[in-house]
Amino acid sequence: MRPVAARERRQLARAGGGAQRPAQVDLAAAVRAQPARADLRQVLRERDVDAALANISESVLDADGGTRIGAALQEFLATPRYADRARGALTIVLSDGLERGDPALMAHAVARLSRLSYRLLWWTPLATDPAYRPITRAMAAIQSDLDGLAGARDLATLLEQVQQL
Repeated sequence: MRPVAARERRQLARAGGGAQRPAQVDLAAAVRAQPARADLRQVLRERDVDAALANISESVLDADGGTRIGAALQEFLATPRYADRARGALTIVLSDGLERGDPALMAHAVARLSRLSYRLLWWTPLATDPAYRPITRAMAAIQSDLDGLAGARDLATLLEQVQQL
């Protein structure tokens, strides 16, 4: 895991209660995990943030190589109990949208998620910059499937977005 990614995950874990709460990993990292999901859950039960990061680094492929958002969303949509929860829901994706994999896979997954959802919002820390434009191939491809694109980078900006709903 890159030092920057490790530092960011440590900061997130500490902000959420540090050693008092288990460290958590995002859906994209869970999709790339080598061990079975039960094994991954065991790895994440570690209370020490640094130990949890070390454990997950051994279990997750490409933890520092970017995000395969399309693959993560495909996995989400392929699991009936998760996909059913998106049906008719206000769905909010928290992601920078910087797809490492095939942009077409992300576009296909987002289109399906959009059809399932009542509304599909994409909140990205990049959009907190007024100069941000979704010009990457993946973000440009999903614009017509989104009901909103907004900036959110921390709890304060997330709260602002929620209050605007």
